[in-house]
Amino acid sequence: MGLVYFTSVSLTLFIMYSFVAIAVGFQLSRILYYRHNLLSFQFGFLLIGFIWSLLRSIFWGLFPIVDQVTWGITVLLWIPVNFEFATFSLLVLFFAHLVNKTTWEKIKNRYVVVFAGINIILLILQCVWIGFAISTPNADFWFGFTQSILTASVFLILIVILAIYGWKLHKVMKTSKLSIQAQIPPQILQATFVIFILFTSRFAWNVATIVGQFEVSLDSDAARDKVIIVTGYFLWEIAPTVLVLFLFWRIPRTNPRGRQTLYTFPQTPTRARFIPSSPYLLSQEKPSSVQKSGSFTSQPLLQGYSVGKNSAYSTTPLPYNAPQSVSEPSSPSLERDNERDNLIEPY
Repeated sequence: MGLVYFTSVSLTLFIMYSFVAIAVGFQLSRILYYRHNLLSFQFGFLLIGFIWSLLRSIFWGLFPIVDQVTWGITVLLWIPVNFEFATFSLLVLFFAHLVNKTTWEKIKNRYVVVFAGINIILLILQCVWIGFAISTPNADFWFGFTQSILTASVFLILIVILAIYGWKLHKVMKTSKLSIQAQIPPQILQATFVIFILFTSRFAWNVATIVGQFEVSLDSDAARDKVIIVTGYFLWEIAPTVLVLFLFWRIPRTNPRGRQTLYTFPQTPTRARFIPSSPYLLSQEKPSSVQKSGSFTSQPLLQGYSVGKNSAYSTTPLPYNAPQSVSEPSSPSLERDNERDNLIEPY
């Protein structure tokens, strides 16, 4: 079939989504290879992002085929919208975790239930709409109108919760610079603002389609429509995902063949591992005889920061009478790494 099989639009978007799927899959494989905690915000974001980017790649890769099959184009076109919502609502849940750091364990279940409930309700509504659209394929206008309302509602919810928790995170970062800013990329607020603008434009587009101002067919041969389709999918789906992906790109090596910052805690049954980069993974493994610079350490080598029981930098619960002193870094290079890197914490 060759390149003749593709249109200019489907080939361009197939390549874009394939690169996103490969990049996200690569990050997932690194998390698995280095045995990081899978119950984490980062792994959840990557897993959901991988599913919807893969669905999009399949959709555009098979577009000449699925375009002729009602159920194929309907399912593969609209279900990824829900996966995108789940991906970025999980990012908001992470913001809520940071904003409510001190009380998170008490209120975590409440936020998780709301997160899961909203996603399940929207997915059910989407599936009901898909069922009706497949069973009555001739009602194009009515189903296009209702789908625009449903999609507009999805992105309206996203921009509202992004605005609320982005603002809350901004206030928390101003008042507790050390404990919060050391755990997240410094550009996170700027990235959130860009994502907010992009999703707002998507909401505005859906509102415009509801009132009948715009209508673009995916298989249109008009040059204007082709530009709108490629630009829209890039700005509303690919760009936000790539932005967050590269903000939290670094997944440190904890494999014995790579650089390690391993710390043992004799008073606990597991070996806690200090992992740089992001604030939402904490890897723990079974005990083993790991020796660092000829001796075991009883505290993380995190110079200049408090690592007490209730500190944001604690890697494992410590007894209240545990020593609060901080060990000196074993080398100047390790000291620089520790000053630059961040802790990775679980849900």
